Amino acid sequence: MESTKELISKEETKSDLWISFNSEVALLHQERRYLLAKRVTKEALRIAEEKDGASHINLVNPLNYLALLYQSEGKYSEAESLHMRTLVIIKNHCGECNPNVAAILNNLAKLYKAQYKFEKAEHLLKQAITILEKTVGSNHLYFALSLNSMASLYKAQGKYYEAESLLKQALVILEGALNKSHPNIILVHTNLAGLYLVMEKYTEAEQLFKMTIEITEKIFGANHQSLATNLNNLGVLYKIQGKYSEAEQLYKSSLTILEKSWGYYHSKVATPLNNLAGLYLAQGKYGQVESLVKQSLEIREKALGMDHPNLAVILENMASFYKRVDNHKEVNRLLDRAKRIRLKKQLNELNPTMDLHEIPSSQPPLARLASDGQPALRKIKSLTLLSFNLE
Repeated sequence: MESTKELISKEETKSDLWISFNSEVALLHQERRYLLAKRVTKEALRIAEEKDGASHINLVNPLNYLALLYQSEGKYSEAESLHMRTLVIIKNHCGECNPNVAAILNNLAKLYKAQYKFEKAEHLLKQAITILEKTVGSNHLYFALSLNSMASLYKAQGKYYEAESLLKQALVILEGALNKSHPNIILVHTNLAGLYLVMEKYTEAEQLFKMTIEITEKIFGANHQSLATNLNNLGVLYKIQGKYSEAEQLYKSSLTILEKSWGYYHSKVATPLNNLAGLYLAQGKYGQVESLVKQSLEIREKALGMDHPNLAVILENMASFYKRVDNHKEVNRLLDRAKRIRLKKQLNELNPTMDLHEIPSSQPPLARLASDGQPALRKIKSLTLLSFNLE
């Protein structure tokens, strides 16, 4: 594979240049070489800034890729800064009502959702949906994906029936345009299965989880992150139903895949670890619980920081364990810490930071033509598809 510097230095059109960059980074993602993907992206961004300046449209793809990489690592402040910078560049070159603007709004919304800033996330997603309905129409792939994002947000807020309605609407759109084994359809089926799980519609959830596991393994192989997600979720269902042996095997399979994909200390690895600990706790296997919950907490703390809201659940699970073994001092310590984290989250929601629409653009809107006289959207024609950070 050629280095980024070699790609940049080639005498080719700027459009072809960024198609080459997109292909290289996409391949690194597919191969799960995330550290190298970040290094390549940073180098591309540095060279592009030197070559074209700090506000050129060619910076959009490397900025967006780097933001998504930081977002996946839980480095939310760095990701937010890059998303904001990308948004200003796109708006200045393409205008306010553009599918690429919607894509970045979608990504910012997911970032805020991860930080439990639900009101801000919903505001951005509504903007994105409105833009897409005006620009590409309500039967387009991107519109369906924006509905999926809003459904995910509603699920996180406990608005289950609203989420179910949006996911079903998204499936109708996607199934009318794509093959039923397409990854985007698998994604929405996975989300619908997860929603049915929390709605206690266990039969429907199991059917969808098994279907998505079969299709995902067939298309992507036995070590794909999406497979790990569905294995873990089916394990959750089986634990609820008292099928402990089946749940244990699924959690362990999910854990193996995620450790290979992300490394031991990534926050995604903590989920099956925590679930496995909860499973052993339910069975009274106390000797296997303590080390797992400590590992899970250590991973979350390193990945997310000491006060992240996701830590509260793990701290409460640890407290449940210590209560079973009559270590009341540790129970009180853990519950007090979890309470402080949840209180801080509530205060953050009551006192949100400045909304996106209040942030001024760094420069007035430019003419909507790129330097070669072609519409600016065509210069970044691959951006919208690559920009949607799906979940």
